[in-house]
Amino acid sequence: MIDLLYINVGKINEITFKKHLMKIPLEMRNMILRQRLFSDQKLKLFGRILVSYYHRGNFLWKHWAINENNKPYLKEGKPFNISHSGDLVVVAFSKEEVGVDIQEMSELNVNELINFFHTEEQKFIRNASDISDAFFEIWTKKEAYLKAVGKGLLFGLEKENILEFQKSEEKTWNFIPVELENNYKTVVCTEVENAQVNVYNITLDQLTENNKQELN
Repeated sequence: MIDLLYINVGKINEITFKKHLMKIPLEMRNMILRQRLFSDQKLKLFGRILVSYYHRGNFLWKHWAINENNKPYLKEGKPFNISHSGDLVVVAFSKEEVGVDIQEMSELNVNELINFFHTEEQKFIRNASDISDAFFEIWTKKEAYLKAVGKGLLFGLEKENILEFQKSEEKTWNFIPVELENNYKTVVCTEVENAQVNVYNITLDQLTENNKQELN
């Protein structure tokens, strides 16, 4: 079972942002404030706030760590993965390693970008009836997979053919599309076959509540 939490940060103002910023360690605050755009600062901050909210009542920032591939993890807690795009931030939690990617389906020059993909993926996109939708399908699956295995996009977009079930270190990875909001494409990557994804739309009111109730 996978829990997926998401929040829309588009309407969050500076006062609310600063209030939540003070909940995280100073070093993490400084890293977030180095982001040039306020929109990016909000996305970075609330990804971390969602992680702490999920473990509420049993969370310490000292357990937050970064592995050699720059992927955050908790020394004590479930594996998780964060993604954000547009106004949405999503975090997937699982008992096993997990990757998630969300992309706002904005207008892009697809013909240039797909040159970085595997040749089979390029054929799939160019032959699709909706080239833009096919591009974002491949993009989200590829990034979710690379994040799940801890490689990241620097590993090389062209080295993996995401149209096939991917195998890494004797693990088979599966893709689960998730519907959140219009004009967004979201995919979870997990080694668990037929995994159930529970989706929770988290509000600011929930984040400010100091209770230990279970998600519902």
